Amino acid sequence: MEGLIGFALVVYWLGSALLCAYVAEEKGYGVIAWFLIGLFLGFVGLLALGALPDKKQKAAIVELAERAHQEALKK
Repeated sequence: MEGLIGFALVVYWLGSALLCAYVAEEKGYGVIAWFLIGLFLGFVGLLALGALPDKKQKAAIVELAERAHQEALKK
Protein backbone atom coordinates (compact mmCIF):
# COMPACT_ATOMS: atom_id res chain seq x y z
CA MET A 1 0.00 0.00 0.00
CA GLU A 2 2.85 2.39 0.82
CA GLY A 3 4.36 1.78 -2.61
CA LEU A 4 1.09 2.73 -4.27
CA ILE A 5 0.87 5.99 -2.32
CA GLY A 6 4.48 6.81 -3.17
CA PHE A 7 3.82 6.09 -6.83
CA ALA A 8 0.72 8.30 -6.80
CA LEU A 9 2.74 11.16 -5.27
CA VAL A 10 5.47 10.83 -7.88
CA VAL A 11 2.88 10.87 -10.67
CA TYR A 12 1.21 13.93 -9.08
CA TRP A 13 4.48 15.89 -8.77
CA LEU A 14 5.70 14.98 -12.25
CA GLY A 15 2.29 15.73 -13.71
CA SER A 16 2.24 19.13 -12.03
CA ALA A 17 5.76 19.85 -13.27
CA LEU A 18 4.95 18.86 -16.85
CA LEU A 19 1.71 20.82 -16.85
CA CYS A 20 3.51 23.90 -15.50
CA ALA A 21 6.15 23.55 -18.23
CA TYR A 22 3.46 23.28 -20.93
CA VAL A 23 1.49 26.28 -19.68
CA ALA A 24 4.70 28.31 -19.30
CA GLU A 25 5.60 27.56 -22.93
CA GLU A 26 2.14 28.60 -24.08
CA LYS A 27 2.33 31.86 -22.09
CA GLY A 28 5.90 32.72 -23.14
CA TYR A 29 7.73 31.98 -19.88
CA GLY A 30 10.81 29.85 -19.19
CA VAL A 31 9.96 26.17 -19.47
CA ILE A 32 12.76 24.80 -17.28
CA ALA A 33 12.18 27.30 -14.48
CA TRP A 34 8.46 26.57 -14.39
CA PHE A 35 9.05 22.82 -14.61
CA LEU A 36 11.13 23.08 -11.44
CA ILE A 37 8.58 25.33 -9.76
CA GLY A 38 5.85 22.83 -10.61
CA LEU A 39 8.03 19.98 -9.37
CA PHE A 40 8.62 21.61 -5.98
CA LEU A 41 5.31 23.42 -5.45
CA GLY A 42 2.91 21.14 -7.29
CA PHE A 43 -0.54 22.59 -7.88
CA VAL A 44 0.40 25.85 -6.12
CA GLY A 45 2.99 26.48 -8.85
CA LEU A 46 0.34 25.96 -11.49
CA LEU A 47 -1.96 28.43 -9.74
CA ALA A 48 0.87 30.99 -9.61
CA LEU A 49 1.56 30.53 -13.31
CA GLY A 50 -2.11 30.89 -14.11
CA ALA A 51 -2.14 34.27 -12.39
CA LEU A 52 0.64 35.63 -14.61
CA PRO A 53 -0.18 37.54 -17.80
CA ASP A 54 0.30 35.93 -21.19
CA LYS A 55 3.50 37.39 -22.70
CA LYS A 56 2.80 36.06 -26.19
CA GLN A 57 -0.67 37.57 -26.29
CA LYS A 58 0.62 40.91 -25.03
CA ALA A 59 3.33 40.96 -27.73
CA ALA A 60 0.75 40.19 -30.41
CA ILE A 61 -1.53 43.00 -29.21
CA VAL A 62 1.37 45.48 -29.21
CA GLU A 63 2.32 44.42 -32.75
CA LEU A 64 -1.24 44.87 -33.99
CA ALA A 65 -1.44 48.30 -32.37
CA GLU A 66 1.83 49.34 -34.02
CA ARG A 67 0.58 48.16 -37.42
CA ALA A 68 -2.66 50.08 -36.98
CA HIS A 69 -0.70 53.17 -35.99
CA GLN A 70 1.53 52.86 -39.07
CA GLU A 71 -1.54 52.44 -41.31
CA ALA A 72 -3.13 55.52 -39.76
CA LEU A 73 0.01 57.56 -40.43
CA LYS A 74 0.00 56.52 -44.10
CA LYS A 75 -3.52 57.94 -44.63
